[in-house]
Amino acid sequence: SQPFTWDTVIPYLAEQIGAPYSTLDLPITPTYYEHDLSSAGRDFGYDPPFNFQQMVDDAVSFTRDKISDIIATKF
Repeated sequence: SQPFTWDTVIPYLAEQIGAPYSTLDLPITPTYYEHDLSSAGRDFGYDPPFNFQQMVDDAVSFTRDKISDIIATKF
C-alpha cells in the first residue's frame, strides 16, 4: 500500500462517482494522519493488497452493481 494525500483522493473519488468538488487553500493543515505499517509487515507479514484507487473502485462498483472483489463478511 502506498502513501496518499487527500488532494489526490478527493479528485479521484469525485471523478469515479461523477460528483463535483471544491478546493480551498487554508493557512494551516486541517488534518494530518500518518500511519506506519512497517512493523505490521515485519512482525506479521501484513501487506495490504489494495491501494486507495482500488479501494475506491471496489466501493463504487459494489455500490452501483453489488459486485466486489472483496469477500463480504457478517458482523
